[in-house]
Amino acid sequence: MAATAKKASPWEDKFNEPELDTLREVYPKVVRSLFDDAHERLLEFADVTETLAWEGLPWRWCLRFTVAGDPTRAFAFLVPNPEKPCIGVSFTGEMLQSMPLHRLKKYMKETLVASHDVGGMFWTSFDFISKSQLDDAMDLIKRKHSFIKSKGA
Repeated sequence: MAATAKKASPWEDKFNEPELDTLREVYPKVVRSLFDDAHERLLEFADVTETLAWEGLPWRWCLRFTVAGDPTRAFAFLVPNPEKPCIGVSFTGEMLQSMPLHRLKKYMKETLVASHDVGGMFWTSFDFISKSQLDDAMDLIKRKHSFIKSKGA
């Protein structure tokens, strides 16, 4: 008997660009609301543009946000992982050095300190399944945006 291949979820299917609604409909109502809140808040930053893009493993299909003058690959990524959404953010070393680590929550500090250096960019990701986790990630993203705008001025 031939084994049947498991059909990939839209998030994992590299060859078929999904609709955003298809990606977010897998979440329970509360998590979907947080995802939508993250999406709206990322769009509120000045000069931001978004693109639904295939980013490979582990982020697969996600929303890539870019801001003019950002020296990193992208301003932020909103990753609709069906298990739990996350926000990916890369920083330059100078951006990380400008972060007031003493003001951040312990887990946020630890995430920044443990960020992966890939080609001179330091990569982080923040899962969020509560409003406070999303608020913490958005605080860092706001600081990144302020850094970018202060350098472009």
